[in-house]
Amino acid sequence: AQGDFDDVVNQQELLEGLLSTVNQTIDTQEKHNERKDRYMAAQSASIDESRQQIDDLHGQVHELKQQLRNQDKLEAEVRELRQQIKKQQQQLELQKAASEASSVTKRQATHSASAKKR
Repeated sequence: AQGDFDDVVNQQELLEGLLSTVNQTIDTQEKHNERKDRYMAAQSASIDESRQQIDDLHGQVHELKQQLRNQDKLEAEVRELRQQIKKQQQQLELQKAASEASSVTKRQATHSASAKKR
């Protein structure tokens, strides 16, 4: 009977040791899971921040494209205005030449009339 009792005590001590090891393993695993959860939360926050930055960059790209389109329109308007200015300058040159020709013709006519009177 003493041998059976000793066997039971030994088995109980063995089971207590195993239970202690299992509890330590569970504690270690829980700590590991907590660290993993914090890491995953940080990673998730980082991913969310990166997504927001990407969205912001997409918005900036869209805005820059719009500005480029507006700039292209303005450049086209500037070219059109320059062409209009050039045409007006040509018309002024023609008017000036016509005015000078008219003035020369009047002087010649006046000169001819003066010469005939003499």
